[in-house]
Amino acid sequence: MAGLDIDVLRTFVAVCEAGSMTRAATHSGRSQAAISQQVKHLERLAGQRLLVRHGRGVIVSAAGERFLTTARQVLATLDETLSALRDEPPVQQIRIGLPDSHNHERLSRALAGFLRTNPSVVVEVFSSIEDDFAAAVRTGSLDAAIFEADEVPAGAERLLSDPLIWQASAEFRYDREGALPIVAFDRACWWSTVSREHLANSSKDFRIVFSGESLPSIHSAISNGLGVGLLPSSLAGSGLVTFDGLPFGHPNHLVMICSEELPRTIRQSLGKHIRMGLA
Repeated sequence: MAGLDIDVLRTFVAVCEAGSMTRAATHSGRSQAAISQQVKHLERLAGQRLLVRHGRGVIVSAAGERFLTTARQVLATLDETLSALRDEPPVQQIRIGLPDSHNHERLSRALAGFLRTNPSVVVEVFSSIEDDFAAAVRTGSLDAAIFEADEVPAGAERLLSDPLIWQASAEFRYDREGALPIVAFDRACWWSTVSREHLANSSKDFRIVFSGESLPSIHSAISNGLGVGLLPSSLAGSGLVTFDGLPFGHPNHLVMICSEELPRTIRQSLGKHIRMGLA
C-alpha cells in the first residue's frame, strides 16, 4: 500500500488496544493530535472508517478489525525478523594478502579452515610476491597479509624462518671456464635485490638464462637444470642440492601482519589457523 509507514501501523494497533487516542498518546509519549493525524491518514489509505469515535474512546469497526489482524501479523513478523538479524553476527569482509610461494598450498588450506570456523567472515584474497604487503596493511588496502621478508617488520609476527640458499639440480652441469647460468626473478622485490647483490659480490662471471615472475616458474627452471638460483632452504632435496660457489644464504622469514582495525577475535582466529596450517 503506497504511503503506509510502519509507525502508522504501530499507532493504529496501540489505539485499538488502548481503546482511546488519549491513552495511546500517553503511553507513546506523543501528542493526541499526532496520533489522530496518523489514524486519519491510515483511513484515507484504506478508503473507509477503521475506528468509530465513541464518547472519550474509540470502537474498532468491522473493517478496522480485519485491518487490525493483518497489522498485528505484519508487526509481529517484522519484529521477529529484526530480532533474528540482531542476534546474527554481522558479516565481516576482510582482504588478505598471501605470498606466491611454496607455502601457498598450506596457507590456502589454513585459510579454508579459518572460514569454516568463522562463517560470518567473507574474504577477498590477493596473491603476489610483491614486498609491499606491510605498507598495504598500514594504509588500509589490506586487513591482513602473510609474506616473506628478510627482516621481521614492526608489528608483524614471525611464522617461520626459511633462509634462502643458492641451489641447483643434482644433474646440473656447466662449463666452469664459462659464465655461470643463473635463474632469476624478473621483478622488483627484495628477493631479486639479494640475488643481484650476491652475484655482484662474487668473483664469478654469470649470465641470466631464465627469468620469471613467480616462485613456481623459478623453482621449475632450477629443478630442470637450466641454471642456479636462490631458493628457500626447505626446498633443498628432492633433486635439488646446495650450490657452494656463491654466498651461502640470506635470512628469509614468513611473517603475518594484521590491521589494528580488524576485530581482535578475528585476528586471533586467523593467526591460530595459519600457525596450525604451517606446523
